[in-house]
Amino acid sequence: MKFTPIILALMLLLAARSRRDAKLGQQILGSWTGQAVGYGRMTFAPDGGFSFVDNYTTNISAGTWQIKDGDWIVKITNAPFLHGPSPAGPETRSKIVSIDAHKFVYISGGRTATLSR
Repeated sequence: MKFTPIILALMLLLAARSRRDAKLGQQILGSWTGQAVGYGRMTFAPDGGFSFVDNYTTNISAGTWQIKDGDWIVKITNAPFLHGPSPAGPETRSKIVSIDAHKFVYISGGRTATLSR
């Protein structure tokens, strides 16, 4: 009985995180550009997939994305380059600082990056 308040508090915390992750997941959908993605466009789909299209070549990379505990997790699963496809990349995890309809700010590897629509 005396653990009931602690269990309820933990359940509420988990539910709040889950709702925040779902909201961030909706906000990230669509296409983004900016120095963080070089000279190209990154597009996030509702099914958890993404693509990156380079503005100067025909290179198109693809992978998966998710939001977990306020972090943006990306894994490249297909990255063709000029001399054929490269192996899938490691999973990268970045902390989301803020995201709205026009600007997406995150921290990756200790550096702040901004994408825009």
